[in-house]
Amino acid sequence: MSKGDVYKVFKKDHAHIKKLFNETLRDTSKYPEAQKELEANMLGEEQFLYPAMDFIDEELVNETKRENEEAFRTMARMKNMNEEDREWADSLRRLNDLVVHHMEIEEKENGLFDKASKVLSEEAEEDILHLYNELKSENLPP
Repeated sequence: MSKGDVYKVFKKDHAHIKKLFNETLRDTSKYPEAQKELEANMLGEEQFLYPAMDFIDEELVNETKRENEEAFRTMARMKNMNEEDREWADSLRRLNDLVVHHMEIEEKENGLFDKASKVLSEEAEEDILHLYNELKSENLPP
């Protein structure tokens, strides 16, 4: 592994999640997979990346945490809805918009990943990546 690999993995996962949500907007049967991928990504970032970044840009980390909380709340509400209802479809669109915005904040120039790459050591990045991959392997099907 080399410096910056962790952000490449997060960005690759983001692209995959955005693609899944885009497909889910057309075919709701894809939602369970999109939801699992999103939850694993958000949990990994919250548990392993955000704590390392709190001292660098607390405001940005807090914004990303708030968006994650909103996404988790939206997904929890959707569990109690019928996929055929308009409210479920509206929630899915809001969740998609939130996910896209959240990932843009992390990936943009001078965003969370950019700032993290400037301050975290290669060893810290490797640890984050290892823990993140472990979490995904425990929570996602092979």
